[in-house]
Amino acid sequence: MPKVLDLLHGLAVYVYYYDHGNPHCHVLKGKKGNFEAELKVELNSWKVLAVSGFSYRDCKRIIEQLQNNSDRLKEAWDEYNER
Repeated sequence: MPKVLDLLHGLAVYVYYYDHGNPHCHVLKGKKGNFEAELKVELNSWKVLAVSGFSYRDCKRIIEQLQNNSDRLKEAWDEYNER
């Protein structure tokens, strides 16, 4: 699972190799292997697919940061999920 971006407040954005479903990313807070919070966001609609440990307000702020990096995230999805 390659890290694609670092966001504010110690958040990291990952795109998994050969992941299933529509293009999406995972935003994780905390140390690898012991994450405090996770957010899974679809990259075309910016719909929240799963959330654990983040408030609604946190999610809105994170999605804004993701949207600002939309091109990089979509490129990473394509690169890591070519079939």
